Amino acid sequence: MSQCPDISLVIASVGGPELLERCLGTLPPLSGDVEVLVACVLGGADLTVLRRKYPGVIFLQVVKDDSLSLRQRECMVFRLRSLAAARCRGRIVVMTEDHVRLPRTWLSGHRRGHQHGARLVGGPVDLPRHSPLKSWALYFCEYVQLMSPMDRGRTSYLSGVNISYRLSDLQACRDVWAATF
Repeated sequence: MSQCPDISLVIASVGGPELLERCLGTLPPLSGDVEVLVACVLGGADLTVLRRKYPGVIFLQVVKDDSLSLRQRECMVFRLRSLAAARCRGRIVVMTEDHVRLPRTWLSGHRRGHQHGARLVGGPVDLPRHSPLKSWALYFCEYVQLMSPMDRGRTSYLSGVNISYRLSDLQACRDVWAATF
């Protein structure tokens, strides 16, 4: 892809191959104006299978390091975001994680928000009704303020699993997020 895409979609993946494949399976058909970058800790056969199944996706592999402390492992998702964000070429950088299922109109919603002059665009983070109790516990700890429906317009909180930025704004403050986003 020689021409810069309009959107760079960043997916940070720490949940394993099944979760990532489920997320990638919800991607709408992509046109040439969207690049997808997946920063992940997968390797070996899992990554080979995903690369074959999703040839248009750019996979950025981080070798799993079992010597990392628990805190460092829990922060891995932030390091993965930084790795992928540094490689983005799109005018708009949209970020999510592998546990998210992407609605069909999701990218167009982010694009519309930026067309209307927003510097940051985000939205609700929803969990399927029949999710396990453990998932609901995590959801209520991390995302309760992002439950649907959300008010339109300005907000004081957006989540890294449903947010987009102008690439120019990210580049202007790269030193802030270069090591961990």
